[in-house]
Amino acid sequence: MTLDVSYMGTKRVIAPKVAAVIQNGPPGPLLDLFSGICAVGSAVAPSRQVWSNDIQNFASTVAKAFFTSPNLPLHFDDAARAARQPYLKNRVALETRFARALRREDDALNIRELGHLTALERFPINLVHTLS
Repeated sequence: MTLDVSYMGTKRVIAPKVAAVIQNGPPGPLLDLFSGICAVGSAVAPSRQVWSNDIQNFASTVAKAFFTSPNLPLHFDDAARAARQPYLKNRVALETRFARALRREDDALNIRELGHLTALERFPINLVHTLS
C-alpha cells in the first residue's frame, strides 16, 4: 500500500519495477534511502524487512506509520470508532469558534434569495477577527 499523493521525487510509479529488481538481489533488509513517502519500501515490505532513511521529518512519520506497527491495519469501523471522540470535540470547538459565521450562512441559506448569498460571498466575516 502506498500513499496516492503527488510529491516531488516520489518513486510511486517505478516502485513495482524497483521491487522486482530488488527481489533478484541478496536477501536481507532493504535500506530505502531518500524514502520520502515510502513507495519503494511499501512495494518491497511484503517480502522483506525495510529500513527507511530521509532528511525530511515527514518521511520518518510516514515510515513509522507504514512499517512499525506490530498489528495489522485497523479495520475502517475500528478507526472510525477511535476517531469519533476527537472528531466531535474538534467539531464543537470549530462550531463555537465560527458560530457567528455559521449563523450568517444559515440565515442566507434559509432566506433563499440569491442576493443574500452573493452578499455573504462578497462581504464575508473578517476571519482575522473571528480567529482571535
